[in-house]
Amino acid sequence: MVSQKTIKQLLEEKDNDYSMCKAFTDYTPISSSIIIPVYNETKTLEAMLNNICQQEELLNNPNLFEVVVIDDGSIEDISTIFKNVHFECTNYLIRHDKNKGRSCSRNSGIKGANKDLFFFFDSDILVPRNY
Repeated sequence: MVSQKTIKQLLEEKDNDYSMCKAFTDYTPISSSIIIPVYNETKTLEAMLNNICQQEELLNNPNLFEVVVIDDGSIEDISTIFKNVHFECTNYLIRHDKNKGRSCSRNSGIKGANKDLFFFFDSDILVPRNY
């Protein structure tokens, strides 16, 4: 007859000491989509996009990044601001005919994105250099 171990015995056999494990050292950049939903935020959008476009990783590897801006039915002219920004990487502007909300805008950004990793940013923030 095979003896069954108790849960306590099984847990005591586990070694949770990971100090001997090799550290994660793969610094290969991952292709990334920067998704930015926007609704009537012309006052902050241009500064935010310029801020994103000045990130060192994006400047060094523009082919690994794309910026996807979703205009969620804005009354203000988002497309003019979008055209004024100099992007080193691929960029897209997706426009909703009417305001559908932030969640729907993010989902549209995901559908329009072509990279492996998604970053979501609000259009009224500035990120630190080399974020």
